Amino acid sequence: LSDIDPSPSDDIYAFACITYELLSGKHPFDRKTALKAKRDQLSPEPIDKLSSEQNKILLKALELDKEHRISTIDQFLAGLFPPPPKPPMWVNLFTSALLSEDEPDTIIEEGTIIRDNYRLIQVIDEDGFGSVWQAIDLTVENKYQPYVAIKFVDQALFKQDVDILKDLVHQYSQVSRSKKIPNAHIVTADELDRFGNKIFTVMEFLAATSLKDLLKEYPKGLPFKKVKTIITSLAQTIAAAHKKGLTCLKLAPANIFYDPDRKIIKTIQFDITSPFKEDQIEAYQSIESLSNLDPSSEDDIYALACITYELLTGTHPFAGKSALIASEENLFPKPIPQLEITAFQTLLRSLSFQKENRTIKIDEFLNKIFSKQKKYFMILIINIILIGAMTIVWFNNTVPKPETPKLEVIPKIEIPKAEIPSEPQIELNVLLEECKELYNSQYYTSNDGGGDRTAVICYREILEREPNNIEAKNKLKTIENYYISRVKNNLHFKRLKQAEKWLIALKQVNPNSPHIAQLELILKSKEQ
Repeated sequence: LSDIDPSPSDDIYAFACITYELLSGKHPFDRKTALKAKRDQLSPEPIDKLSSEQNKILLKALELDKEHRISTIDQFLAGLFPPPPKPPMWVNLFTSALLSEDEPDTIIEEGTIIRDNYRLIQVIDEDGFGSVWQAIDLTVENKYQPYVAIKFVDQALFKQDVDILKDLVHQYSQVSRSKKIPNAHIVTADELDRFGNKIFTVMEFLAATSLKDLLKEYPKGLPFKKVKTIITSLAQTIAAAHKKGLTCLKLAPANIFYDPDRKIIKTIQFDITSPFKEDQIEAYQSIESLSNLDPSSEDDIYALACITYELLTGTHPFAGKSALIASEENLFPKPIPQLEITAFQTLLRSLSFQKENRTIKIDEFLNKIFSKQKKYFMILIINIILIGAMTIVWFNNTVPKPETPKLEVIPKIEIPKAEIPSEPQIELNVLLEECKELYNSQYYTSNDGGGDRTAVICYREILEREPNNIEAKNKLKTIENYYISRVKNNLHFKRLKQAEKWLIALKQVNPNSPHIAQLELILKSKEQ
């Protein structure tokens, strides 16, 4: 911009600006020129999805002073996108052994003996990548648990890209650490080998259903009690893994299996076809995990929260999109009617795109999501009923009964008519049903269905007729808290236009909300 002799450093600056914008969605200096940025002493913010070292390289390439800037493109690329480490020599040898020379197609069928160790019984699953067989382990003496599951994949699937198989071999060696975890809910591969032109893995046989298939049976979400059972078992599995230092388990409904008879879950930690099904796992991975940053327990909290939300509602919290895409599109999970406000807030915190906001313990997650308040409430109701029944018995046994009157002409007794709800009460009940329908459809302050009726308008009409209606008050408060959280979320990520939009909607819900003045003040300070 100063008409100084051009140099490669100029292109590095432009290249870094473009890279920054592709990664973050915004220009590093709010689209100001380098001269204005230097005059205003601006500096770009680090990008969350990058490690501290990667951010250091990117910010060095964005230096406004040429002498401090990275000197070559190669240096920039090597620092920002370092090549993966080379696998150990044994990985190459093992991979070569699995990929034999051209062999005729190996036939596997019922009764086939594999490596003198297993006899195939029946196919239990098939997809476009391979087949899973139930087999008898001929090497064990336990006749009550002789079964294993064997997954076969054609070699041709990996010959097109040998590096994929190398990664799997390396992963297989690392995942063996899971066997040291004292938790029977984690399933690992016991063997990785070749049979003819088939590569196969052997693991525990599971008489269970995957959560992915279970969700197909409950498209609108599983019963709350069943979700509690599944998530509690899954959370205990995660906690046991964390105690042994194993994190980032890459959990997803497709690799978690539920046994309804024993009411436990099993999670598979090694699947030879997983590289071809990454889309099924990415939707449950945190931004840090997707960015290949160091694994942490917060990665598993994000996956646990995603699965919990999906089991309760039947839908993924971000419509099946990865955390990276959901963050860029500013997506936000819809409220869950069966969860109390504090429980839903805990779930939102666990679904945060920012790692530092997911610092929640497994026990805290379970206690707040699956509160025992309802249980204690039911116990209280039962005790009241029992006390009432005992009082009636005591009254009948202690109070003297009147003497039987002599037989005389019995006066006619008027039998009271059953109470019939008044017309206003009937109208109120009908209106409440309409409000529930609008609320469950998330038509809070606008109606995408084409009408002008919203949940806020409807519940306000209820309060005009019955000012102390508890249901209307609670629902309006829930909607208000939802909009407050949306404003705060957008302010946190400096999406000021979105924050202003949600603040306007909040005023429609409750113009007297004590939070409005504070949020307006924060918005104004960020705009300056």
